[in-house]
Amino acid sequence: MSQSEDVLLEVDLTIPDDVDDADRTDNELRLLGKNVGRIYVRRPRCTELLDGEEAYESRRIDMTFGVIPEPDAKITWIRFSVDLSAGLSDQGEVPVVITELHPAERFAPAKVRREYRVEAKLKAEIAEAGGEEKLMVEVDAEEPEIIGYGKDGAQAVWDVRPTTRRPLVGDQQVYVVARKTRGSVLFGHLGIEAELTTRLGRVVPLRKTAEPLQVMFRLC
Repeated sequence: MSQSEDVLLEVDLTIPDDVDDADRTDNELRLLGKNVGRIYVRRPRCTELLDGEEAYESRRIDMTFGVIPEPDAKITWIRFSVDLSAGLSDQGEVPVVITELHPAERFAPAKVRREYRVEAKLKAEIAEAGGEEKLMVEVDAEEPEIIGYGKDGAQAVWDVRPTTRRPLVGDQQVYVVARKTRGSVLFGHLGIEAELTTRLGRVVPLRKTAEPLQVMFRLC
């Protein structure tokens, strides 16, 4: 992926190797310091929108990010952010406002097991029948897949998690519409974090990027 001109930012993720080995299982020791995934951001695309205003103009910024895990790991969380700024050569920095972001939220269908306690008057009858006093029922529900926030400000943030039916692998696509002073140059400060866990032995939390990976980029 690093050879692609489409990729703006990427880094390998590893399990921390600066901890006490005494509490590690053999499987965990085998993975210390090993690359278990790659996190990346692709180059944003900026599109002019016709809004009919004389003093202001709008731009749509499409952004793509994601994580590719190794077979021994799975992704549990990604956070992606964009902090916008705009400037004019004769005025310096000028305001920019996010008027729309997508997705603001997305939920996925899921099956959830819920426990219900049986009323006291039924306990004796259930006990005689050799049953349990608790009842487990599987019901249809929804679980959050992606939550975005930041409308009416200059920064947008998305939290993304895997769902029961779909793992978190590969590209994730989002966009914002930004309103800025006409003729100004728009910049984006992009940031990304991720968490992964291993499938081997006791669950091992992996290092987030020491701090969010960030890059400043001229958008349009």
